[in-house]
Amino acid sequence: MQRRAFLTAAASAPFLGRALGANESVRIGQIGLGTHGAYELEICQRTKGAKVVAVADTYQPLVDKAVTASTGALAGYQDFRRILDRKDIDAVFVSTPDHWHAPITILACQAGKDVFCEKPLSHTIHEAQRIVAAARKHNRVVQTGSQQRSAIHFQKIVGLIHSGHIGKITSIECGTRRTIHPKAQAIRLMAIRPRAWIGTSTSAPRPKSPTTAIASSGTIAGSGTTPEA
Repeated sequence: MQRRAFLTAAASAPFLGRALGANESVRIGQIGLGTHGAYELEICQRTKGAKVVAVADTYQPLVDKAVTASTGALAGYQDFRRILDRKDIDAVFVSTPDHWHAPITILACQAGKDVFCEKPLSHTIHEAQRIVAAARKHNRVVQTGSQQRSAIHFQKIVGLIHSGHIGKITSIECGTRRTIHPKAQAIRLMAIRPRAWIGTSTSAPRPKSPTTAIASSGTIAGSGTTPEA
């Protein structure tokens, strides 16, 4: 399944059964507007039954760009908690830096939102267990974007390898790429809210002055903290 098809399904399938009966569309908040977030915003806006009504990103220029492109149809925030506070939003997409995935997913469940979260869902098993607990406790739908494990063509390749169809594997080549140049990232970090971007991460770049991180609505938490379910 191609990413476009996967996201089209993901934007609607987990949430439609819960919300369409009463509201006719799922009202979505997009949290994170980087490469993946912008793409998901585009897909959701073209998916029947899905209606993006708000966006959030710590980098204000990305928020302004999305709001302007929508001709004012979207509400824009630098603080994702403003999306979670809104009772008219049914579900959220979490497309932030990895260290925010688990905290936002848990807080979204607590706020009564269904969640599609980009991979990795969490950094640790402990974080993942808290996500599961939160989803069950608050009766939420939570889905993560690990299509390289679930897509049919990947499963077929694994089957070919396991069956020995391609012969004995003697070497594997892997590659990766970054979409943000270090200088561009440094410039961008100057324009965001540092404490909000750092969150609960113990390894994210930090400002020179000591700081604590906003982890949940109305509370301040130190580094390494994941919200309880």
